[in-house]
Amino acid sequence: MRRLVVLLVLLAGTASAQERPRPGGSLRVEGYADDDSTLVLRPHVSGRAAVDEWIVGGAYGADVVSSASIDVVTRASRPIEEARHQIDVDAGWYGERAGNLAAGYTLALEPDFETHGLTLRGGVDLDDERMWHGSANLAFAFNRIRAVVDPTFERESATAQLGLALARILGRGTLARATLEGSVTGGFQASAYRNVRLGDWQGMPYEGDDPAAGPWVFSGVSGVARERHPELRLRARVGVELAQDLGSMLALVARAAFYGDDWGIVAGDLAAELRWEPERALLLRLGLRGYVQHHAWFWRQRYASADETQGFVTDDKELGPMRSYTLTLAAAIPIDPSVRLDVRADGTRYEYPGFTLLFDKHALAVQIGVVWTP
Repeated sequence: MRRLVVLLVLLAGTASAQERPRPGGSLRVEGYADDDSTLVLRPHVSGRAAVDEWIVGGAYGADVVSSASIDVVTRASRPIEEARHQIDVDAGWYGERAGNLAAGYTLALEPDFETHGLTLRGGVDLDDERMWHGSANLAFAFNRIRAVVDPTFERESATAQLGLALARILGRGTLARATLEGSVTGGFQASAYRNVRLGDWQGMPYEGDDPAAGPWVFSGVSGVARERHPELRLRARVGVELAQDLGSMLALVARAAFYGDDWGIVAGDLAAELRWEPERALLLRLGLRGYVQHHAWFWRQRYASADETQGFVTDDKELGPMRSYTLTLAAAIPIDPSVRLDVRADGTRYEYPGFTLLFDKHALAVQIGVVWTP
């Protein structure tokens, strides 16, 4: 049973069948770089303490971003350099029958973005044998959007999200879980900076020596329009996960998910991860993930005018057709009985068919952390 619980807790997403978290702390640093001229540094520190049947905790994280991405330099006068700061506090109650209730608050600040979030979550075993476990997660977020280039610009958006999960132990070495998530977002959801080129334009990299020129030269542009997205977005995601004990201290975790929204985006992803514990507390992981996405109904490679899609226009490659492939290598290495070292590396290839300025990019994210559980 202990091994199955460990396998389940390691599944990504909302937690099910969680044992009471142990007090402790962690310090992690992640670096991200891609060949689209973006660098990100993410330090993160967290801690937990026990108070009777409660576990209380807090965390601080930051994203320090430097980007000269093609998305940025074809629309802005200079590359992006900014920092995002996030503070999380939460408290959880863990009772009998693996029942738990918890709440958390998040504050995130950027020079042009502010988020306040509230999360409520809970879970309980559904039978005396602890073969079934259900959990729910309810989250609310309020965002205030500004623009550093325009002090008068200010918009708002809000999101409500509900997630449900049902887990079942299928045998001595098999555990499955199904998840259902839905959300609704209202308000401003476009970019405060992005303008969309209109007309049958063409673009090509600039190869001259004028230091004041941009990296690309465009011809045939008949006009520009400020990006505009619908102010309502409904999303849904269905997923299944399976953890299988293979023997010899090996386990396989497989996942499949389908996503859809009322902007016309449909997507699916498949992932598998092999986990090996050659000795107690030493965990090695090898994972693969593939993702494919269809574009939003108003996304176009070229817009003849701003009115052809009811006034909604975007040049955001993330709303267009997309594919990605990720390889993950990770390890949890015990230093002593109360301290372990976590390391992880994710290499990803992104493909954006139909996006003129960038067909693909490659990214590497590396994380290293120290976790203390006395």
